[in-house]
Amino acid sequence: MRTMTDAEGREWDITVGRQSYGLALALFLPRDGGQALQAALPVDNWVEAERYLAGLDEAGLGALLEAAEPHGL
Repeated sequence: MRTMTDAEGREWDITVGRQSYGLALALFLPRDGGQALQAALPVDNWVEAERYLAGLDEAGLGALLEAAEPHGL
């Protein structure tokens, strides 16, 4: 799991999730309890998704957050 603070000062926990057919997602969970977001990851499996997420810098996490869409938890 990763954490980040966005440009507006909102804190997020970020973890890997999975959708149907094995699609790996980055799940952005706001610490203030608001809407969770998701972004597809360009990987083939869970292990690659964990590595991909761990390898992103703050700018990469921010770009992924900007591309994220609402997640129906």
